[in-house]
Amino acid sequence: MQRLWGSSAAMLPLWCWSCLLFSAASFQEFPSRAIAELNPWTRTFANGSASQVELPDFFREREEVTYVHLLPPLVRKALVKFTCSLRCELFADGERLAGNDSPHLALVAELPPGTRELRLVVDSRFLGRHSLHQLQYDWWQPGGVFRPVELHALPGRAFLRSVKVYPREFPWVRVEVEASTEGLRIALTFDGREPFGAPPSAEFAVPEPRRWSPASPELHHLTVYLLDGESIEDTLVTRFGLRSVEARDSRVLVNGQPVQLLGVNRHHFGGSGGPIVTAEDILVDVTRIKHLGGNFLRGAHYPQDPRLLDVCDEEGILVWEEALAWQNTMEELTNSTWVGMQRQQIRRMTESSVNHPSVIIYGFLNEGQSAHPGSVPAYQELAAEVRACDPTRLVGWASSVTIRDLAWEFADVVGFNDYNGWYPTTEKATVEGLASVPSVWKYYRDWVDEHYPGKPLIASEFGAGGQAGRRGSALEKWTEEFQSVLLQLHLLGALQADLAGAVVWQLADCPVDPTTDQQYRPNGINDKGLLTANRSPKLAYASVYGVFHGNRSLQVPDADLELFSEHFRRQEG
Repeated sequence: MQRLWGSSAAMLPLWCWSCLLFSAASFQEFPSRAIAELNPWTRTFANGSASQVELPDFFREREEVTYVHLLPPLVRKALVKFTCSLRCELFADGERLAGNDSPHLALVAELPPGTRELRLVVDSRFLGRHSLHQLQYDWWQPGGVFRPVELHALPGRAFLRSVKVYPREFPWVRVEVEASTEGLRIALTFDGREPFGAPPSAEFAVPEPRRWSPASPELHHLTVYLLDGESIEDTLVTRFGLRSVEARDSRVLVNGQPVQLLGVNRHHFGGSGGPIVTAEDILVDVTRIKHLGGNFLRGAHYPQDPRLLDVCDEEGILVWEEALAWQNTMEELTNSTWVGMQRQQIRRMTESSVNHPSVIIYGFLNEGQSAHPGSVPAYQELAAEVRACDPTRLVGWASSVTIRDLAWEFADVVGFNDYNGWYPTTEKATVEGLASVPSVWKYYRDWVDEHYPGKPLIASEFGAGGQAGRRGSALEKWTEEFQSVLLQLHLLGALQADLAGAVVWQLADCPVDPTTDQQYRPNGINDKGLLTANRSPKLAYASVYGVFHGNRSLQVPDADLELFSEHFRRQEG
């Protein structure tokens, strides 16, 4: 048996993050539009209390809150781009234009000329079991507008709605252009070359092609012009990567080469622990994932901010993105309206992320009740929806029922969530119990190989709470020492079993909703992070760093070394 113990004396020293922080390249998506962030707004609560605020903004109350912004009279058509939480409706001079039920996916609405008043009615209330947002979801879901509201002044009478680039066999891509008005001419240019006329949907060979990969994240630019005669009505610039993704021989392959996915789960909270996430917050988090030695990020448990995906595209971080859901019941999984909302989410998510080469897996229904036969049609339907929207990515989900999941035939990749050694948190930890943790992943790998041969298995969640600053024995739950040791045992077991990937839960501590003292979330915090909410490292960060960089011996605090050593000596004897 491989020895799984050693001294912790050589753990990585951590230095300041500023020396590691890179700066992301930027590009102008709509160079012919005049784009402004709209501020200030008058925010009014249900009790009539009003104040002037700058967006982004959030609030803790569970009610309808109104935001109003006054515009100078618009002389021509414009667009407004907005998100909100949990849901909202947008009105222009009292007329409803659009509704959005996603804090994570922006919606674009057309404003008629002459519009003076914009009104956002934001509703942060939970509406019951069949709603998209639910109180029991395991993260904080405040109300508000988490990103700036943008006004796009259009240069012409028509505009480009979307440009989608789907990689085909290298170096070919399929380009699909959607405009607000049919019958206008379209011209394209790759990487600033001479523009050429094109139909709205066609395949092209990219000139001087470069492959995108984690080791060499080469990005191409496509510029699309919408023309009325010789006049440019609108221009859209997008980036894309030439890469293929497939699941074969129990591996995830990028450009035909197997890649072992090592990384972290991440909730989209900023460095202050709040829901407003800045570009710098994103850069800091991706920098830390790369410093860890990670190449993979699972965005839990909802569609991801395009700014995060931009940075992952640039830095070669592979991404698992998923539709909003968490531990949903049979009541929802068998409700056609609720499943329909999931399908709509998938359509919006795949459209938003289509040109991000970093996204290689689309998921849904995290920890749903997939051991029940009645759940299978929902999984089958949603897997088919993903493939219909985007056949260039893999499909999977993270299951807490693991080998009892009845829907794996519809997945390309298998994700097992297992918190062996942590739950129940009131159960006393023992050396014998912890030492048995690594073997569970070999058991899971053998089961998948037998029942779904060739499908990659990813350890999609595993972890333990570690209260920052609480120090003690590696056998005392909630200490940083215990968290560090248990994460190592899971990682070492996943690597020894040669899994396709292992994803630590989670990068940073985050708040939960409701914030109550309880057995699993003391002080309203999910403290399984390698980092605190303000991104200070815990002991577990250094331990995961060591494993990701090739250390295959268990690092145990010196105070506990004899206990662990004695156990492994008895086993080997």
